[in-house]
Formats: sequence, structure tokens, C-alpha cells
Amino acid sequence: MLLLTQGETKVSTLVDRLQQPQSTVSRHLTLLRTAHLVQTRREATSVYYRLADTHVAELLTQAFSHAQHERLGLPDHPPQDATNGRVR
Repeated sequence: MLLLTQGETKVSTLVDRLQQPQSTVSRHLTLLRTAHLVQTRREATSVYYRLADTHVAELLTQAFSHAQHERLGLPDHPPQDATNGRVR
């Protein structure tokens, strides 16, 4: 999914970048599509995947940021008001 934050990507490109069998990548993409986290577009014989919306990209960014903070022993971000993003 992190690769998809860079934009729409062809399945074969994901296979090359992830260095995994096409069947494995396709199986994971099917699960992500079933969960409505990614969307597809077909062009001739190629299938392109993209994140379902900007919210998914934001969640990925926040999750990796949080993981990086934990790995480096940094404090968490202060809680934000969900309606307007202000710090509570």
C-alpha cells in the first residue's frame, strides 16, 4: 500500500518492486480491494491499482509516522480535535 501512495501503479510494477510472485501480490491486492482500500482500472490487459481515496493515504502516513516515533523513542503527537485538526 505504501507504494500506492506514490500514485496509480500497474500490477507488474508492484510485482517487480516487491520482489514477490505475481500470485501473491494479486491475492493481497484482491483483499485490499474487497476491503475498499484500493481501486482498480483496466487498460487492455493491464490492471492498475490506486488507493481508494486520500483518507487511506493519510492513515498510512500517520501509521508510519507513529511507528517511526516508537522506533526512535520519540513522544507521541498531541491529540487533535477530529473536526478541525486543532490540538486539544
